[in-house]
Amino acid sequence: MEYDCYLLNLCKFTVMSRLSNLYKAMETLRKEGLSLSEDLEKQVRNMKIDNYGK
Repeated sequence: MEYDCYLLNLCKFTVMSRLSNLYKAMETLRKEGLSLSEDLEKQVRNMKIDNYGK
């Protein structure tokens, strides 16, 4: 049971780190003057909600 909790937390941390990196990359693209599609931004928001709630 404790091991399962550890694995769940590790998975959440990994997803959170990847989402954080994705947000940083999106911000870098914006700073460079590149626009992101509304669809891409919506998909990223949905990933966050699916993994962490609103």
